Amino acid sequence: MAAAQLNVPAGVPSFAQNRKLPKLTNEQQQMIKEVFELFDIDGSGTFDLKELRVALRVIGIEVSKEDFKRLLSTFEDTSGIISMVGFTMVVSDLWGKMDK
Repeated sequence: MAAAQLNVPAGVPSFAQNRKLPKLTNEQQQMIKEVFELFDIDGSGTFDLKELRVALRVIGIEVSKEDFKRLLSTFEDTSGIISMVGFTMVVSDLWGKMDK
């Protein structure tokens, strides 16, 4: 029997598979939404992963080149995009790591 493949939706990192959206304050949700919409220029509900590092900086999260490469490797699909759900998961995960 073949191993089951993860079916990770486009624009969502594999570490977010089967995870619920984190509980965020209204202020955090609004910040994430505003930054996401700033980068989702065409209103498609996604933006290019190449812009993710800049979007994280806008929120106040600095990621080293090495950590950013690791983060990008968690996106198993080859679409090169990040969705609102994916962005929310990435930001909340990084905020959680900053709190530790």
